[in-house]
Amino acid sequence: MKAKLDILLGAAAWLIASVPLLFEWIGPQRYGFEIRLYVAPALWCCAVVAMMAVRRRHMKKLWWVWPSAPFAFLIWLAGMIVSIGSVMR
Repeated sequence: MKAKLDILLGAAAWLIASVPLLFEWIGPQRYGFEIRLYVAPALWCCAVVAMMAVRRRHMKKLWWVWPSAPFAFLIWLAGMIVSIGSVMR
C-alpha cells in the first residue's frame, strides 16, 4: 500500500480536478463557486505536493497527473482568458 501511495494521490488529484467540471455541468449550487475557486485548487495542490513528497517513482512516470491542472483551476484560467481578451481588444 505504501509503495503505491503516489499513484493513489495522483488519482485523487484527478478526482479533485473533476469536481469543478461536475459543478459546471450540474449548475449553480449554494457554495459551488467557492468550491471551484478555492477548495478544489487547494486540495489539488495538496494532493500533488503530497504525491511529490512521497513519490517512489521518477516524475517522468507520473506525467499523467499534470494534465489535470487546467481542470482544477478552471475558474482561474477562465478569468485569465477573459482578462487577456479584454486587453487584446
